[in-house]
Amino acid sequence: MFQVHLKVLSKKSRTKKDGTTEYYMVHEAKINFTCKVIDVATGQVVNTETFSNSNGGFLGIDLNSNSADDAFNSSMKNLTKSIDKWVSLNFPLVFPIVEVQKKDKKGLPVEILVGAGSDSGVEKGDKLVVVEVSVVEVNGAKKERRKEIGSAKVSKVEDGSFSICTISDGADVIQQKLDAGAKIMLKTVK
Repeated sequence: MFQVHLKVLSKKSRTKKDGTTEYYMVHEAKINFTCKVIDVATGQVVNTETFSNSNGGFLGIDLNSNSADDAFNSSMKNLTKSIDKWVSLNFPLVFPIVEVQKKDKKGLPVEILVGAGSDSGVEKGDKLVVVEVSVVEVNGAKKERRKEIGSAKVSKVEDGSFSICTISDGADVIQQKLDAGAKIMLKTVK
């Protein structure tokens, strides 16, 4: 559900540099945005979150909102970080290690090239979890298991498809798993 309420709060005036008086309207935008994650197999709502915000400033009033568009854009900008964080938690990106770019003196990975870039929303500074992906059988059903084996941080986004990451933790285990031919992936965390 998406609701927007725009309203003119008042008519204001200000003196311009040339001494003339300029009149303008102060606008307010209140936005309510509800997101739901639904399990398509059961129809059950798994997670729901409502985001509400007024544009910035004192008591939710942005004195620079000279138009309804300015007020709406200011309000949406304030909501973007909260919505992005919720999406990242509920739908983390998962992508592969393409190759080890740099190793330390012990032969352990320090920097890795990963198969995700700006086209996937990856940004410099993003924190990542390194996971080993395996398939296990539980009561006759095959299930994918993602076991955390380390962590990394995006140090450079090369382009739309690739980024360089610095290993923060677990370099020894990551190298062992790579040597063994295990399926290693990275997952975003916010």
